[in-house]
Amino acid sequence: MGYSRLPGKDNKVGLVALNFDKSLTKVKAQQQQIINTLNAAFGNKPNLVVNIDSIKQSEKKKTQLVIYLEEKSQLSPNDTKRILATELASYLNQSNIKGQLNNLGIIEIVALVLPDEDQLKEYLKTPPKGIDPRMWCQAKLDNPDESKFIPVPMIGFNELKYRIKCQENETEMHALYLRKVENDLSELRQRHTAATAKIMEYKRNLAELSHKILKIIVKQECTRKVGLALTPEEEALRTKLENMQALVSAPTQFKGRLSELLSQMRMQRNQYALNSGSEYTLDKDCEEEMKTF
Repeated sequence: MGYSRLPGKDNKVGLVALNFDKSLTKVKAQQQQIINTLNAAFGNKPNLVVNIDSIKQSEKKKTQLVIYLEEKSQLSPNDTKRILATELASYLNQSNIKGQLNNLGIIEIVALVLPDEDQLKEYLKTPPKGIDPRMWCQAKLDNPDESKFIPVPMIGFNELKYRIKCQENETEMHALYLRKVENDLSELRQRHTAATAKIMEYKRNLAELSHKILKIIVKQECTRKVGLALTPEEEALRTKLENMQALVSAPTQFKGRLSELLSQMRMQRNQYALNSGSEYTLDKDCEEEMKTF
């Protein structure tokens, strides 16, 4: 016994499966022809668009093509709605339409919709042929998630092989999607790096332009105020600047300390020059080791 996800999706999604009696390679080669035939079956209406959701190999030399049909609004072409899966499958299963599709190798048309509660209860109530009722009941009890999975029988090696093939296909799809996500992330990182570099460049340009504008404003103000007396506000600002300069230039403040540090650096440099003529010396042990080489 095994478990499978509940087949189908909501009816509003509009997914319909076209089962072909052909290999995956042949169906992919006829993909455009299939779309053209479907458009002709719908009357080649410009407001109806056939889309392919997925294509995969279901069994050996059999392929499943999942489609959905979108209808564009006549008032607003950008607004679209999907045709219900049941309506689309019912239309394609009409005798006059199905005859055209059979020429393409389509052997079955199924609406991929979730089973309703009555159908699900009926399926779980009756064990499949060849399955012990006790085993079927135990499989229902062991179901990991009744809202998502249903028990399915696996009889013989062909069923087991088909299930392994389905798992390999799903794994391949997941790997492809992960590679796509990785490529998208790599592209986003590159775009982020380029955008960050541009932002830094714009910030540098802004700082340079700000300094240039400030210099121009200063020159303009100096030219405009030539020959004019200082305003009270400018006089107060000059007084503050003179007090700040006096504070910085005081012997015990920053300027005095800088002068003292410069004097100490000059004294140390002269002392090293008088002692050895070089700022670096070697002890006797190091000199002996160098002589041995």
